Amino acid sequence: MRKYILISVLFAGALFSNGCSKSDELVPANKSVLREYVLPPASFMTPDERAVIDERRDEYNSIL
Repeated sequence: MRKYILISVLFAGALFSNGCSKSDELVPANKSVLREYVLPPASFMTPDERAVIDERRDEYNSIL
């Protein structure tokens, strides 16, 4: 049993020590591209649209 534990510890150590050998695996960061997200302008509902929404909300709440 000790033999299997020793072998597994040695195997895990070899795996971990070889896992970080290449530090340049990732793509280099591109700092020239800036991402600025612009929100669309807010659009307000007309009274007719608001009335439709209120009707649907009232219908939904009456079912509950």
